[in-house]
Amino acid sequence: MGHILVVGESDGGHLSEASRELVTKAETLRATWGGQMGLVVIGRVDPEEARGADFLYQTGDDIPYMPTIAEEAIVRAARDADAAWVLMPNTTLGLDTGAAVAYRLGYPFVGYGTALEAEAEGLRVRSQVYGGKLVADTILPLSGGVV
Repeated sequence: MGHILVVGESDGGHLSEASRELVTKAETLRATWGGQMGLVVIGRVDPEEARGADFLYQTGDDIPYMPTIAEEAIVRAARDADAAWVLMPNTTLGLDTGAAVAYRLGYPFVGYGTALEAEAEGLRVRSQVYGGKLVADTILPLSGGVV
């Protein structure tokens, strides 16, 4: 199984709540599949915030949020880390960059994810469609993807 890269957001120098939730889910996936788990933070956090991660990338405080800059940072971190899985927050950052990151990495993409479960055949992603009126379950192959 490949490595997992969590895309995190800085909130006043700390990981945002959505980012912490993704780190927790990534730790569960890592325990099931093996591999390493790392974090790319759009912004900057105290490295202590990334405890448990095998590697940490940060864009820095001085860079304003722009989707193209965030996209480039995520793609570079994913390639450098040889990440099979990129977990995006269900926030403006994830919505702005998720599909483009998946395209550039050549990975399948599922947006609006609300739950992730490791299964023998891949990653089951529960997502909202039609503005949350429907729920879809998609299984991404073990080779990886962006969620």
